[in-house]
Amino acid sequence: MKPSCPTCGEPSVPIVYGYPGPEMMAAGERGEIAFGGCAIPERMEHWACANGHRWAETDEEDADQASRQRPSGSLPTAGGVLDPMPRTA
Repeated sequence: MKPSCPTCGEPSVPIVYGYPGPEMMAAGERGEIAFGGCAIPERMEHWACANGHRWAETDEEDADQASRQRPSGSLPTAGGVLDPMPRTA
């Protein structure tokens, strides 16, 4: 179950970071995800609501839920962040 917004109570969608590919752009257009930008900030927000509120995970159970909400074709990275472009060392 997706968490509700702690500010307004609206349903949430996961925030994704990284350069979006076609599948992620389509998911964003459908309102299934929110975009966090290409640069991954030190303190990441994980959820967004339709009213523009954003917030971070509150506990490991929320983080586990976030990982199950990823759109198909997305790639998990460290910290459970969605990033369509894998990094090389």
